[in-house]
Amino acid sequence: MLRFPLRCLLGCALLVLCASVAHADEVRLRNGDRYTGKVVSLAGGTLRFDTGHGTVNLPWGDVEMLDVTNPLLVTIRNNPPRMGSIRSVAGGGFVLEPYDQVVPMGDLIGLAHPQQFRV
Repeated sequence: MLRFPLRCLLGCALLVLCASVAHADEVRLRNGDRYTGKVVSLAGGTLRFDTGHGTVNLPWGDVEMLDVTNPLLVTIRNNPPRMGSIRSVAGGGFVLEPYDQVVPMGDLIGLAHPQQFRV
């Protein structure tokens, strides 16, 4: 009788773990290192990335791939910031969603979380 609740509890824990991993951002560097967590910002050529164990500062030139699931303010060279998420594509670029705009990685110059106003 104790087996069913234990299996149910383990199944629920696995489901929660998978759901939390599914919403993580991912960055891969040219040297093969890979981080999962959340993008904090991209400014001044440095990507700040929260791994859940601390924040790392990564030189933007070392970034090979970046996937961002939750929308951020995305600044592309010579354009105003727009809300969107990023999905990497083959060839070193990314798609800015929901605009379906393919952009070279070198043209991405800023990422930021939108400011939330409190009244």
